[in-house]
Order: sequence, then structure tokens, then C-alpha cells
Amino acid sequence: MLKFILEILKFCAIAIGSLSGLIGTLTETKNKVTGTITPWGKRIVTLIVISGVIAVSTQSIESYLKRVSDREDHDRRLADEQWTQAILDKAKIIGEELGKQAESIGKTVAEVERTSSNVRSVQSGQADELIGMYRVGHPLGNLRVKINLTYPIKSGIGGLESTWLA
Repeated sequence: MLKFILEILKFCAIAIGSLSGLIGTLTETKNKVTGTITPWGKRIVTLIVISGVIAVSTQSIESYLKRVSDREDHDRRLADEQWTQAILDKAKIIGEELGKQAESIGKTVAEVERTSSNVRSVQSGQADELIGMYRVGHPLGNLRVKINLTYPIKSGIGGLESTWLA
């Protein structure tokens, strides 16, 4: 609303300035004999002063409003910049922590792989020792037995004789 009023005042200043120019052109502003200002001359001077005061006032108000707006905009941008920087700082900290955790997980995985390999080696060695102990302690420890079984098939369609079970 204030901008609208300022625009109207600007146009009024232009109109008053133009009007004073027209009056000055069409009327006598000075007495030719005495050189004193006529009543129309005084009116023109008054109109010019009024036009100047309105123009200076509107320009001053607009300049003040622009400075206020610029200051608010600057403060808002500064706050946004600080907020963005705070987010970036937090993201950097989170990234560093994730990097540390990734490094720790990598070390843990390497240790688990190494431990798993060691466990397999130990288990293999223990199995070999148990087999060796079994062979030493069992009377048939090194005996290998091969058993051949024959299944007599009875005549007919795929049946087995029951005599071989006895």
C-alpha cells in the first residue's frame, strides 16, 4: 500500500512540475518595468517548491525502504548461510564417523577371516589327531574292509528273493 501511495506522489510531483512549466510559459512571471515577481510568478515558485519537496520526500522514503529491505535480505541470507554451514559441518562429522566405522568394520572383517582360517586349520589338525588316536587305540584302526553284497533277484518283475535275508 505504501508503494502505491509513493507512486501516486511521484506522479503528482511530475504533474505539478509540468503545470508550473506551462504556467511559466503562458503567463508573465516578472514585471517588465520593475523586475519584481508577479502573483503568477509567486505561484510558479510555490508549485516548483511543492514539486521538489514531494519528489525529495518520495525518493527519501523509497531509499529508506530499500535500505531496510536490503538489510532484512542480508540478514536472511546470512542466517541461511549459517544454517547451511551448520548442516555441512554436521554432515562432515557424520562422514568422518562413517569413515571410522567403515575402517573398523574392515579391520573386523579381516580379523574374522583370519580367525576363520585359523579355526579351520585347528579343526583339520584336531580331526587328523582324532583319527590317529582312533587308529592307535582301536584294534581294527588301520583295517580297511571291502564288502561286496549280492542281491539275488527272483524271476518276475523286479522282486527280490527273501532267502538272502536269512
